[in-house]
Amino acid sequence: MQKRKIDPIVRLNASTEGQTKCVIFVDEINKARASLEPYANTIVGKYPFINAFGALLNIHSLSDISKFPCVKAIAPHTTVTTCLKAQNINLTSSKIVVSDAFQSQASIAVIDTGLLAHLDFFIPRMRVHFIDFINGQKICYDDNGHGTAVSSILCSNGLLSGGVNAGIIPTARLFALKAIGGTGEGGAFAILEAMQWIFDNAEKYNIRVVCMSFGSDPVKSGVDPLSSGAEALWKKGIVVVASAGNDGPEFNTIKSPGINPYIITVGGAEFKNDEEDYEKADMATKVKVPDFSSRGPAGNFSKPDLIAPAVDIVTASICNNYYTSHTGTSMAAPIVAGFCAKLLSENPNYTPNKVKEVLLNSCIPIQENEFTVGRGLFLP
Repeated sequence: MQKRKIDPIVRLNASTEGQTKCVIFVDEINKARASLEPYANTIVGKYPFINAFGALLNIHSLSDISKFPCVKAIAPHTTVTTCLKAQNINLTSSKIVVSDAFQSQASIAVIDTGLLAHLDFFIPRMRVHFIDFINGQKICYDDNGHGTAVSSILCSNGLLSGGVNAGIIPTARLFALKAIGGTGEGGAFAILEAMQWIFDNAEKYNIRVVCMSFGSDPVKSGVDPLSSGAEALWKKGIVVVASAGNDGPEFNTIKSPGINPYIITVGGAEFKNDEEDYEKADMATKVKVPDFSSRGPAGNFSKPDLIAPAVDIVTASICNNYYTSHTGTSMAAPIVAGFCAKLLSENPNYTPNKVKEVLLNSCIPIQENEFTVGRGLFLP
């Protein structure tokens, strides 16, 4: 990692008291701890998997710390938001995700707003592990609904709908990591803490896929913490699937961590006609990319990698209706993540790169700019 100056965004993010949240990248985290000892009371997070610390510093300390030989870069603490465009209480919406009797061997992690104790996840057997990085609660909850919706698309068994509203891989073991608050917003510190937990526990629990249906504005220069974290998980052997974001139709609007060239970044697709027609004739004429779906490129890299259904997708609900529908690239990412988990259960020796290769080769070509559709449309 090349030595560089402090990103100016760090200074712009300083509070009126002169405090700023930032991520300090170092050459080796244990060695750097001694150098940073005078600032120990300001270190609020430790992320060995990317050799970084989370810190709350006085703005005047940044210049001094940046001169330490062990410090490689200082990046701003970014705000993440869920990639949800709309929610509708409408149970006649398009139902694209499918299920079968497939028995999953690969566990899935979802970093999101949590998980409601919806019967579709807990009966006939318990298959959920819940960790709360926001409030430290032990019992499953979701004070927003977004995490429940994303997890539903991935691995709900559709019990309360007689199986109709089941997800892609309904037998999967789910690790619901709450790192985003009830408003649908969170911070890089909590996201990195959740990523670190996955990195440390992947082998123990056979976590092979992580779904990130959120995004933040990328760090324009230097090191992006969320992108770095996603890449570290990928290189660990975990398939990372992220939403492209909902900032379209402009180009250069891909969110982080979706900007990372290694991981799988998913844009949104919408069917022009009724769902019953989507397997007929030429698919290229039946699909469009909704305006909200973020477009690439992401720096020097072509993004998104592909698109998947993202409009009026039926999911489990935290309301009394049991099910609802959502729109946004948040809904597209778990469709792809579910397929990746199935692929890994069938082929446990596949690397993340191999999974990505198979996935992209299975896409249906769409006659559209590559920075809009990537390799094309993925259907489960």
